[in-house]
Amino acid sequence: MARSKEITKNGEFLKYSAKKKHVVIPSGIKTIGRSAFSGELITSVTFPGTVKKIDKGAFFRCRNLKSVEIPDSVTEIGECAFANCYNLESVILPAGIREISERLFEKCRSLKAVTLPEGLKEIGNGAFAGCVNLESINIPDSLVKIGNSAFKDCKRLKLVNEPECVPEIGENAFSGAGQDISEAFFAAQKRKIAIYSGCIVTVTNLRRHENDDRLRCTKILGHNVVVDNTCAVGSRLVYFPPGGQLSEEFADENHLLRYDLFGNPAGYCLHPKKRLVTTMRIRGEVSEGLALPIEVLEKYTDIQALKDGDRIFTLNGCQLCCIYIPKEMHIDIRRKTLVRYCGRKDSPRKVEIPWGIKTIGDNAFIHSRHITEVVIPETVTKIGRRAFYECQKLKKVVIPDSVVQIGCEAFANCPAYAEITLPERLRYLENSIFTANDFIITDGKLIDYQGDLRNVVIPKGVTEIGDAVFYGNSVMESVVIPTGVTRIGGSAFKNCRRLQKVSIPDTVTYIGDQAFFQCRSLHKVTLPLSAAHIGRHAFGEYYFFRYVEGLKFPIDEYRKYKRFHLLFKTQ
Repeated sequence: MARSKEITKNGEFLKYSAKKKHVVIPSGIKTIGRSAFSGELITSVTFPGTVKKIDKGAFFRCRNLKSVEIPDSVTEIGECAFANCYNLESVILPAGIREISERLFEKCRSLKAVTLPEGLKEIGNGAFAGCVNLESINIPDSLVKIGNSAFKDCKRLKLVNEPECVPEIGENAFSGAGQDISEAFFAAQKRKIAIYSGCIVTVTNLRRHENDDRLRCTKILGHNVVVDNTCAVGSRLVYFPPGGQLSEEFADENHLLRYDLFGNPAGYCLHPKKRLVTTMRIRGEVSEGLALPIEVLEKYTDIQALKDGDRIFTLNGCQLCCIYIPKEMHIDIRRKTLVRYCGRKDSPRKVEIPWGIKTIGDNAFIHSRHITEVVIPETVTKIGRRAFYECQKLKKVVIPDSVVQIGCEAFANCPAYAEITLPERLRYLENSIFTANDFIITDGKLIDYQGDLRNVVIPKGVTEIGDAVFYGNSVMESVVIPTGVTRIGGSAFKNCRRLQKVSIPDTVTYIGDQAFFQCRSLHKVTLPLSAAHIGRHAFGEYYFFRYVEGLKFPIDEYRKYKRFHLLFKTQ
């Protein structure tokens, strides 16, 4: 390779000034300077063993650069150093690198494989974003953080190893990169963090099963559990509450995945394929969880050393169980928080929150249209603000005594609930958690709306809707304005993009400027002839055609607007 012309100073390569395609960095250079090769047409580069640092944007937009082998002497590579190198196909990173800087390989569209060195601690924001042909990457056990959008739009990306580390993962880190990758990290989190566990208990009570003499029932941690007739008062058990998943090895060794002659699961409270501990009806009795003789743990530990109340998820390096999280739930495992429930029509109507969750977050179940019952485990201590706001079909919630805090309006606008029993010490919260303070009204004027309802009914007694009260509301689908309202202020419903239906009473005489402007989904408006004043662009000059059909509209008020006739005549 021919040696290039260059500008150097005090061991720093400042600027490449030749036209050679194959570059050999001279020996003795310690730093490749900022933007030293930016935009050049080089196809390859050879580094000497003396280089320790590659500065920001050093090879930015070197479009013809195809491969880079960075020596182990390099310990620091700056932001965007190889970004927009569209033909870069392979990279070997040095062993001493501890951090991949922000946007380091952003939009390297030809990059197919990267080997990350053991010892790497952090992958920066957007480091590989837009590497659309990146197919494989390894995850070292040393990794502690993956930045925001780090692998965004890496559509073909697959992990070559199952991650054992539990790094902090930034927002949209794997957006557009496929679900398998995020699930791999999620599985690692479940393995590492003891959010769900079995519990050692001694039987203190027994009763006969109502329908089967071979079975008994016992109360464990407040749950009714079905056991076989070999269980006696004083027997020691390991109890797995609903909301968990047993490891395949543990389930197989103890013959828990059994079937009857018809291929149905027989005995025990365990789903045969997913190994889920759930609530089941056994011979007519409900069993809430799975209780096994403590002897099943002899292979893993000295069972005599286990005390009542001990919680276990691994023994002697063998994982026994982990949390099971339904696809509808978004859970922050590190914080043990249920962040959001996203149920659909085909989702179960009864929701069991996984055992081990401590917090039900603000707005976690807000607008969940289909759920009818929620079971909250004894591990939950806090229910956030508006957690179950406007769950219209919610009838029953079991709140355990472990809950010590419930946010305001947690169960507001739940018209169907029939049984929500509060712990005794929280009864004083009834007025604040069942009542919504959606409307702020002063002297008959609605001045603010703080709700999140889909179907809004403005309270009777309101005579005026103030300016911009509902501006930009992204949830509301319909609104009923009561008789008595005479004035709708400017921009009152502007940019309510989901608003579909509005009923305006005959008492309204004034509609302000841009009152319903940019309500793109609005298709049904009942507008009275009493509206003497309709402000400029009240219904949107450029969207007026959406409201014309079947609408009694004072057309004369709109004749003064530009293009009105053109839009009207096209209908």
